[in-house]
Amino acid sequence: MSNKCKEYVCIIIMTILHGIFTYEFLGGMPYIAFGILSKVTVSAFFMWVIYGITLYLITQKWVMQNNITVRCCIRTCGFGIIVAIIKEGFDLAVEKSRGLSASVIKIVVTDQITNFVFGILLIVFLFLGVAKRRVSFSKKSVRAPFCTVSAILVGYVAVIGSYLYKIQIETKEYNRTEVEICSLDHYFGMKILDINVWFYVIFYIVFWWFMRRLTKEENEL
Repeated sequence: MSNKCKEYVCIIIMTILHGIFTYEFLGGMPYIAFGILSKVTVSAFFMWVIYGITLYLITQKWVMQNNITVRCCIRTCGFGIIVAIIKEGFDLAVEKSRGLSASVIKIVVTDQITNFVFGILLIVFLFLGVAKRRVSFSKKSVRAPFCTVSAILVGYVAVIGSYLYKIQIETKEYNRTEVEICSLDHYFGMKILDINVWFYVIFYIVFWWFMRRLTKEENEL
């Protein structure tokens, strides 16, 4: 198996495990609650630490093709902790911006947007900041991953739109009460939450592929 195949296999396996852990043990939200010391919060924090460590090691081993030394391992652990702390900061900022009275749908959608944005920033930093690769745009090279990334985002927006449309129809045609509207919001919010994990898992994997195609080492330019 080539190094690139090993790289992709590790990315796929670790990201899927990240999603499974989120789905099974974190209620479908890889959210780190700031200032709340609970089993879920601690689990989410260490999940992001481990994921950050994994991505850093993959970058060092197969993107940069460096040997894994003791010093590298120390930097890797520090990077993982920083990733989790920054994710916690992202989650806190989003929580403050949406307010305490946010609907269930708004909570799960903003959480998913946070996951998308954080994943993009993390992977871009690994390729451009850590691996020191440079953008080398080629339509032929990036067409497939770019179209796939776009399809994932469009698909997610379409799913959210369909649920919001159903709520609108239910509200207008059947003259729902405020309590019934809240129940609909909770019902469809939980449906969105069930699919959120798998959307961001696939997105992270494909976006890694996109950045791999988009960037090259300086001596390859």
